[in-house]
Amino acid sequence: MRILLKYLLIAFIFIFIFISYLFFTNSGQKTVYNILSFVATHKAGVDIEVKHINLHQYPYVWADVIVEEQYVMHIDGFMKKRHFDLRYTLHSSCLKSDICTFDDEINIIGKATGWSKNMKITGEGAALDGNVSYAFVKQHHIFKDIDLKLHDVNSSKLFSLLEQKPLFKGKAQSHIHFDVIEKAHKEGTIDYQVKDKDFYGLDAALKMHISVNDNNHTFSTKLITPELRLYIYGGKYNQEKKYAHANYTLEAKDLSRLEKLLHAKLKGSFHTHGEMIYDKGISITGVSKDIGGVLHFNFDNKNLMLLFKNVSFVKLMHMLNTKAILDANATGQATYDLANKELYLNTQLLKAKLLPSNITQTVEKKFHFKLTQQIFDKSHIVMHYKEKKLTSDITLANDLMRLTLKNTKINASHNAIDTYIDIQIPHHAVQGQLYARTDDIGAKKLDDVYVKFDGTVEKHYQVKLDGLVSERFVNMDYVLSSARLPSPMCTIVDDINLSGHLSGSFTRLYISSAGTAMDGHMKFSAIKRKERWEDVVLDLKNIHALKLFTLLGQPTFPSGKATIAATFDYFDTQDRKGHLDYQLEHGKYKKLPLQLHAIFDIRHKDILFASNAKLSTADINITKGEYHLDTNTSQAFYTVTTKNLAPLKPLIGAYLGAFTSSGELHYNKNLQIRGLSNSFGGMVDYLYKKEMLYIDLEKVSLGRFMRLFPYPQMLDAQVNGNINYDYKQEKLLVRTDLNNTRFLNSDLVETVFQKSGVNMLKEVFPYSTLHASYQKGIVLGDIVLKNKQSHFYFTNVKMDKKHNTVNAYFDLKMQGQEFSGKVYGSLKHPKVNLNMQKLIRYQMDKQLDTYMGKGNRKLMEAMPMGGVAKDMAADMGAGFMGMFF
Repeated sequence: MRILLKYLLIAFIFIFIFISYLFFTNSGQKTVYNILSFVATHKAGVDIEVKHINLHQYPYVWADVIVEEQYVMHIDGFMKKRHFDLRYTLHSSCLKSDICTFDDEINIIGKATGWSKNMKITGEGAALDGNVSYAFVKQHHIFKDIDLKLHDVNSSKLFSLLEQKPLFKGKAQSHIHFDVIEKAHKEGTIDYQVKDKDFYGLDAALKMHISVNDNNHTFSTKLITPELRLYIYGGKYNQEKKYAHANYTLEAKDLSRLEKLLHAKLKGSFHTHGEMIYDKGISITGVSKDIGGVLHFNFDNKNLMLLFKNVSFVKLMHMLNTKAILDANATGQATYDLANKELYLNTQLLKAKLLPSNITQTVEKKFHFKLTQQIFDKSHIVMHYKEKKLTSDITLANDLMRLTLKNTKINASHNAIDTYIDIQIPHHAVQGQLYARTDDIGAKKLDDVYVKFDGTVEKHYQVKLDGLVSERFVNMDYVLSSARLPSPMCTIVDDINLSGHLSGSFTRLYISSAGTAMDGHMKFSAIKRKERWEDVVLDLKNIHALKLFTLLGQPTFPSGKATIAATFDYFDTQDRKGHLDYQLEHGKYKKLPLQLHAIFDIRHKDILFASNAKLSTADINITKGEYHLDTNTSQAFYTVTTKNLAPLKPLIGAYLGAFTSSGELHYNKNLQIRGLSNSFGGMVDYLYKKEMLYIDLEKVSLGRFMRLFPYPQMLDAQVNGNINYDYKQEKLLVRTDLNNTRFLNSDLVETVFQKSGVNMLKEVFPYSTLHASYQKGIVLGDIVLKNKQSHFYFTNVKMDKKHNTVNAYFDLKMQGQEFSGKVYGSLKHPKVNLNMQKLIRYQMDKQLDTYMGKGNRKLMEAMPMGGVAKDMAADMGAGFMGMFF
């Protein structure tokens, strides 16, 4: 027994010493706190460190603990037989969750009263930059009558604490009430609202209501801004199946105010409604009629699909804040793969029509074709986008024309586009490969675009472009080749191979070019300032002159090898200053050899010119030439000299001999040529105007003048009179007086002399006339030659150049002979038929005068039937002689 008591005493002393160690020494108390911290951490599931416990005044106790190393908590009150009446304070300068930690001042005061298995806990204070209050009853593993209120708390901190991205910033209000929360059952409501003064630049207010009944939740949401309203209603969520469904309505009054939210500059209004479904992923469907037609869309967490019918392209472009160049109704579909960031688009454009723009105005101005009046009923767009690369085919077409971009590739990384363009409008076409990019341009020139084009223009002209272009500047090489050369007048067959460069601003553009054209070499450089050209240099060497003149609308101008050197200080539609030198070698005009050198000095609206030309045997000089652009008038002096007109037959007709003339040229609505010539003795004064040629002859040698014409020369005289030629009727009129007219040796003179003995070469006729006309290759005329004793009438003259014939009647009285006759036959060898009756009668009168006397003969002729016998004799004699002559 003693031994037992001894051991009990030793055990009591040991226990007392151990308890004294635990409660009355620092190291002992630390051991107790560690044990309590371990138990509390295990029970609560959070890190709890007991810093101090005071049980000296039990049942009044107090303790200081630290939770999660951030929250300092002081507890004091009464605790007796599992009944608690405690007060607590919670303080921290940091708020911590599983994913984030942020600064926040927390100061909460609360109570915990009741039994350990039925305790009511309340509290209120500052947290999340606002005020919080809460109350709930803890019954073993059940929470009841939970009521949590958040007032003016920081919504960003709240969402971060709930491990959600903070969409809204601002002061939030929330009321959470649950009747019960336990493992098998929960029932309650959650109301939340927040006002964000800067929700992507908007003054937004969000309200949300959630009702919870075990696994079934209902919810609704309302987001209101001055520009946007979003209603989500009829929402249902099954927590067990993780399935949700809701309807929504979206109303956007002004999309331009939603730029920060949408990350795009949009315009106008937009309304849509539909439903949202969550089933392992979110799916949103909707419909809208705001852009004309009907737009259906479906978002299934992986893909966004758009189905549209008769959607207005103009309204769509307006919404996209882009100027529409096309009016059409679009019908088709589009799909966007969110995971792969891949877009497919296929749409038909119905009744597509281009709207007025700079492009359509340029086409209308340049090609006189109203592009905006065309309706493209065969149009479509096919597009594919992935990894910042877009490929597409775009076609606007009808039965008359086509605008197509084929195999278009757009690389967003390099800001590059590569496409084949095919543009065909009436009488015009462009096809070729076009490449453009901006990726390798310096930071200060991001508006510059590198352009490369290789294709055909107007189906015949091969064009290559390579260089930089922007809205203000260009720096580009170009190559042009073709088998034809056009002008406003016509198009000719020609091999063109030109290369050049464009550089500078569009307001001061430098243009250069060199190559071959018109069978020669060409070099050109100039500065273009809007409609004005400056420092123009044009060199054309050994070009085909006829090709040049044909392009200028003058295909009848001389052919040959031409060299042109032109320089202009400046020129535009109103003013110009420059010099042009034109030289023609080995030329041909009307099959005649031609050499020409001309110079032009252009001074504002006046052009001074001069030229020297050698046309076959003719030397043609033009001096002091002036042309006035404002009045469209011109004048110049000229000189024409030739030793022989015959080689000039292709130009002026069959004329012979030498010719020299000088005079003036005038143009004032009509051409007028005035000139003088002494090539025929005397003076020839001529005037051409209004398609009439007036020639005045003064003391002109008829013989020398008639040598011009390929007709037999019969007379020589000094001619005074005039000759007029009507170019419209191609008719020549001659009215002249002949002084001192003499016959020249001819078949007529020989025939008359042989048959009558009359020597016509001895006769001189002081005053005579020559009247004639010429039209359609036929000369008609009358010649009257007479003096005091003699006369010669050459009447009813008709010379036909086309048939090479001549017909004329003559009546002759000279040297005591009197007879008449006819000239006929060919022009080169005409025949003469003499009427011998008058000649025989004249000879009979002479014989009767010898035998009877002249007075008796006249008396006998005065008697009735007195002259019959003589006439019969004369007729018989004439007929008899005609048989022989």
